[in-house]
Amino acid sequence: MPPSLSVFVPAYNAADTLGAVIDRIPDDAWQLIDAVHVIDDGSTDDTARVALDIARQNPKVHAHSLETNQGYGEAVRQ
Repeated sequence: MPPSLSVFVPAYNAADTLGAVIDRIPDDAWQLIDAVHVIDDGSTDDTARVALDIARQNPKVHAHSLETNQGYGEAVRQ
């Protein structure tokens, strides 16, 4: 059985770049990935909406949102 991975992508005000970040995951890596968790860290732009749009297009991507910006470490912990 091949290894499986969960990828965590903390995002803050990344609406303009989030799609490109996810697109940089190589096609062959998706075979090993169980889930990509995008954590919107209380962004003030459309990051949460973009993350949800990506999640709707890719069942391995899961969008999560924090109400307020709590920093990289807390976004990963959540």
